[in-house]
Amino acid sequence: MSGSDNAFECRDWLDRVVRLTQKTFDAHVPRHPEIEEYLAEAQQTISDPDVVMEADNGATLIYRFGITQDRPFNLLYLMVAIYYHLDDDESIGTVATYFFTDQLSNSAALIEHRAQVIAGTRVRLSGGGD
Repeated sequence: MSGSDNAFECRDWLDRVVRLTQKTFDAHVPRHPEIEEYLAEAQQTISDPDVVMEADNGATLIYRFGITQDRPFNLLYLMVAIYYHLDDDESIGTVATYFFTDQLSNSAALIEHRAQVIAGTRVRLSGGGD
């Protein structure tokens, strides 16, 4: 796949390549029109997440809280769902979707988090409380 086939390509917090294809981006904009102008924030979420979770379907769910100053999104998480696969012995991620949300998944397993983000917000983790 050439670079022109991607809306973006960046490195995640573990230095793995992650791509959002132009096809996926174009398919999601009609369903989530608010994401169109937040490509840079999606890349920042991937490279420096607040919370990382593993969903039952194998997706890695990456969250960043308050990544934008724009209201009403400044009080929400930007969630990026990524599927990782091996390509020539290198783990490559493909973004399935990204959107703003007010909560973390309550069915995904917590992998990593920044404690101050969890403690400072009203979120429910799987099996957890407020």
